[in-house]
Amino acid sequence: MLQPAHATKHLPILQYGPFTLAQSDNGLSNGTALWLGAQVLSAYLTALNLPVGRALELGSGIGLSSLTLAALGWSVVATDLPDVIDAVLAKNVAANDVHQRILVQHLDWTHSQVLTEDPVYDLIITADTIYSPSLIRPLLDTIHAFATRSPRAHLFVCLERRDPPLIDSFFAQAHQLGFRTDQIPSRKLSKALKKAGIEWSREDWEGIQLWKLRLS
Repeated sequence: MLQPAHATKHLPILQYGPFTLAQSDNGLSNGTALWLGAQVLSAYLTALNLPVGRALELGSGIGLSSLTLAALGWSVVATDLPDVIDAVLAKNVAANDVHQRILVQHLDWTHSQVLTEDPVYDLIITADTIYSPSLIRPLLDTIHAFATRSPRAHLFVCLERRDPPLIDSFFAQAHQLGFRTDQIPSRKLSKALKKAGIEWSREDWEGIQLWKLRLS
């Protein structure tokens, strides 16, 4: 049975469906452990069943969402900071059968730029990445840069509303940058979780929200 992330933080190795995932809850980085947003986003993307193409994940963490997309046939670029890549992301990608469909790359939102050789993406995702006021604008600038280059891409942001003022600030700044934001109804998330065989109570994923963004 797939458990919510808060029930498995103490486990160094997770068997999550078909994936073997290492994690570290050492307090040094938010990106080295599994979080609820990635679980809900992965279930929703599986249920959504979009035509496969190229996908980009910002802040891949331990790699669950990228691995899920790769298992569905997507070509994925999984990005994060070097410490997260070295601690968990690279080894988790290499440990699973779909590794050939995933390219792991370093991406620092505070120094990021869309290079001319970057492909056009069909899907851009990020989960559990809104936790620091100082990173909101760099994250949004990075999303904006990739979305501008890939105007037809589906863009999803999954978050946990632990700090309402912080989340409100994210959306205020997103709207200033020209993003339209539409929340995916909770009933659709619940349906996706059940379809994935995840039988949680609503309290298990309380506060998780999934939003679709698009540039106006």
